[in-house]
Amino acid sequence: MEHASSFFETSTIGVSRRSFLKLAAVAGVSLAGGMLVFPDQRADAAFSPAPGQAWPALQDGHVRFTVHSDTHVGAEARNSYAQKIPAAFSGIYAAAPDVAAHFFVGDSADTGTPAQYDELASLLNANARKPVGIVMGNHEYYSWQGNKENAQAAFKEFLSSKLAVAGSFQIPGGANEGQTDCDFIVGGSGGYHVLALSSHPGGYDNSWYGDRQDWIRERLAAAQAEDANKPIFMLTHHPFGNTVWYSTGGSWNGQFGTNKSDRTGNDMAFYHEIAAAYPQIVHFSGHTHIPMADPRSIYQDDGCTLIQTATFANNFWTKGGQDEGYNNGDYSGGSLLYGHPADGDDANQCELVDIDPATHVVTVYRMDFREGACLGEPWSFSPNDQSTKVYTSAAMEARSLPPTVEADAAVRVPSDDTLTSSGASFAITANKVHADATGLDNDIVLCYRVEVFEADSDTPLYDARFMSEYYKASQNRADEFVRPLIGAALAENTAYTLKAYARNAYGKEALIGQTEFRTKEREVTPLEDPLLSVDFAQGSADDLSAAPHALKEFGALELTSDPLFNKQVGVFGGAAAAAYAFTSEDYTRIGTGCTLEVLFRFDEEPSSYFELFSSGQSRGQNLEYYPSSSSDPNGSRPSLHYYTSPEGGGWKSTSAYVDTLAWTHVVATYDGVEMKLYANGTLASQFANPGTLPPPSVSGGAPLRWFLGADT
Repeated sequence: MEHASSFFETSTIGVSRRSFLKLAAVAGVSLAGGMLVFPDQRADAAFSPAPGQAWPALQDGHVRFTVHSDTHVGAEARNSYAQKIPAAFSGIYAAAPDVAAHFFVGDSADTGTPAQYDELASLLNANARKPVGIVMGNHEYYSWQGNKENAQAAFKEFLSSKLAVAGSFQIPGGANEGQTDCDFIVGGSGGYHVLALSSHPGGYDNSWYGDRQDWIRERLAAAQAEDANKPIFMLTHHPFGNTVWYSTGGSWNGQFGTNKSDRTGNDMAFYHEIAAAYPQIVHFSGHTHIPMADPRSIYQDDGCTLIQTATFANNFWTKGGQDEGYNNGDYSGGSLLYGHPADGDDANQCELVDIDPATHVVTVYRMDFREGACLGEPWSFSPNDQSTKVYTSAAMEARSLPPTVEADAAVRVPSDDTLTSSGASFAITANKVHADATGLDNDIVLCYRVEVFEADSDTPLYDARFMSEYYKASQNRADEFVRPLIGAALAENTAYTLKAYARNAYGKEALIGQTEFRTKEREVTPLEDPLLSVDFAQGSADDLSAAPHALKEFGALELTSDPLFNKQVGVFGGAAAAAYAFTSEDYTRIGTGCTLEVLFRFDEEPSSYFELFSSGQSRGQNLEYYPSSSSDPNGSRPSLHYYTSPEGGGWKSTSAYVDTLAWTHVVATYDGVEMKLYANGTLASQFANPGTLPPPSVSGGAPLRWFLGADT
């Protein structure tokens, strides 16, 4: 970084001649070497076509239709929807050439623009050979700022002049022409009712259905009056709360109460009302993107049947946390709680519903077009015979068994130069560990639990869960599962024992094995060049690093000559900022080790907090100034704070009192275990904060950026 060294031939700020990263001159982020990085664990991955076709043999004379959700045409190209949709329809017709219809339950267009409806129509017209029924989800309102009338007008235009699949229900001349809420009939005259509702603005994120309560009651009663022995199918984009997996996530639920601001009370009252009155309801929802391999995708606890429908052509989401585990993928979705897992864009699933017209038994096949096969055994039940409804949470948990572990399965700790107190990892022979299908015929190995013990201790000092690769196509699952011990605050040069367990979706686990290892002395070798380098002496805020990041300026960035350095510096008054586009790979590189260096001064002390150098929103990193405070226990003094938020760890900070009106050199470091803050060459504070730093939270497709003079 020779371009910066000329700035520091003076010792007036108490530092020797060397390269610094300055807010007023150079600012940067660099990788601390020796930390574990897993570049293969990408959040985006190209669609994996099926290596072959192995669909089940189906009985003649049954009524069949497919259910699709979250197609998201118009979303990022990395989702490969243009390849997924043709592959899926090819698989559907190979498995069930006599399928009667295809129903899409929302988020078919990513934001509901006319151009996206054009592309959706083109894909359906070219690939669907049977009638299509389609309703709106929350995303179809996005381009219209939640305006119901304008969004629905664009949707109806799609139905009236763009969708041209022969026999489709809502196109001109169809049985449900122009309708956004539909009582479809599938299987010919005297067939089966499929009640499908579009979501409306209201509730949380266009998730309101409560204004259609009376319509739902009327249509359910009419269907039951025709034939009380038949199932009544019901489709909404959002799930009912506290039913199928991850409908416990609050904002993931639909709002079905008449008060669209009430997300708890009358929502569930309406659900329990119709579930008790109509046990023959078979309800399908989407929205959550949860992989259908998870057995908790079906729910029969309240008498009727509810099923979640993953994603037809977008990306998987998964629930993390204490029970589900870390996922070492794209942290922009907050993967400890929920998020887009590694290789999560490789997702292409729908459900095939099969009804025996003689008995009205319903069988649901979970089709995965990356596998060219169905997942697990089909779910089969009689909607009016409670004895066949064996998919209650309690019954499935009772039937489930711990994973099976082959005799030669093992766990190891790789013994190489990364085996430091913050760099240890573990490796499991994942191809030797399997879900036990003898108890529950569609179970999964959900995650691996890892414990670490000090020598001669029976109490683990580390206990964490790591999401398995169950959601990946089988051809893409690694034989060996390797992950860092995220957040393990291990001592250097110390002996440990590590035990690994495999867990199913209901928390039942089996020991895979154990191993001993010893950590080495920590060796941290910074990169010679920073990941981001800004030197205003060049006359701009451009990134001077070896691989420059794109600059976006907010406001009018001012440059002025400073008398101390006789060089240009950047001036930030709160109305201007410089931002640099980072990638997920950049954040992975600095997730377990980084250094921030800034040189700054204020012309006058700000009256409120000020972001010097930041990439934090809900999580991430921030270097901030706070004004003097009368409540400060150490006296009323202005201070700097370095904040970090590792996955699941909450915000932690170190601070330093500084003379903000003089040039101050600040270095903030994070090594995956501890954060430190230096001011003018002196260690001001440090704090134990083990974990991995994710990028900031973003929404609505906003880019990930590092900011000078502002926050995200």
